[in-house]
Amino acid sequence: MVVGEDEGDDGPIVVSDLEEEAMRKRAPEQPQTRSHAPSSSSLAATDVTISDGSLTAKLIFKSDPQTKPLILTLFVHQNAIN
Repeated sequence: MVVGEDEGDDGPIVVSDLEEEAMRKRAPEQPQTRSHAPSSSSLAATDVTISDGSLTAKLIFKSDPQTKPLILTLFVHQNAIN
């Protein structure tokens, strides 16, 4: 049984095991993830910093390091990463 919070004022949503199984059967299959070799990325991280719960890095193409970098920032919270 699954209990979740509804955004409305109707209270919690309760889904029985049979309803949950029926929803799974109706849902389309999830696409399979592709496997990549760990070294297959064409990007390199530079100027990596960690400060106040966030990690920031500049991502550049290995083949053309003169291009404008993509800025990657991960914010780490107590129970999540954004």
